[in-house]
This record gives sequence, structure tokens and C-alpha cells, in this order.
Amino acid sequence: MFLVGIVFALFCIYIINQNFTIMASIQDFKDQLKRVTDATDNIAADLKRLADQIEQGGISATEEAEIVASLKAAADKLEEVAAINPEPETPTEPIEPA
Repeated sequence: MFLVGIVFALFCIYIINQNFTIMASIQDFKDQLKRVTDATDNIAADLKRLADQIEQGGISATEEAEIVASLKAAADKLEEVAAINPEPETPTEPIEPA
């Protein structure tokens, strides 16, 4: 009977360790997803800020050139990402932010 208790205790420890591993993996996934979400939000904010500056007018030719260069650089980076992560055959429906 004592041996059965030890086996059961070891089995419980094994199950607990497995759950911790799964939970750690889930947390890692959530952390990575948050980084992607934060980066996407930052890109959107930057693009909106640049668009607002252009719409407001009254900027110098130098500032306008800097904005255009920034937009082109952002577009180039996004194209690189798109090449690594191509669109699926069937586009997914956009999800409205909460």
C-alpha cells in the first residue's frame, strides 16, 4: 500500500509539472502576441500622426520630405513582413478593435 501511495504521489507531481509547462507555453504565446499587438498599434499611431501632419499643412518642404521618407520606409518594412507572412488564399474578415 505504501508503494501505491508513492507511485500516486509521483504521478501527481508529474501531472503538476506538465501543467506548469503548458501554462508557461501559453504565457509565452500571450507575451509574444502582446509584443506583436503593441508593435502594430505603434505603427498605426505613427502612420496616423504622419497623415495628420500632412493634412494640417503649413509644413516646410524639408518636413514634408522627412514625412514622405518615413512613410516609404514604413511601407518597405511592411512589404518585407508581407513577404515573410503571405496572405492566405481566402482573406480573413477584419476584426474590429474592442
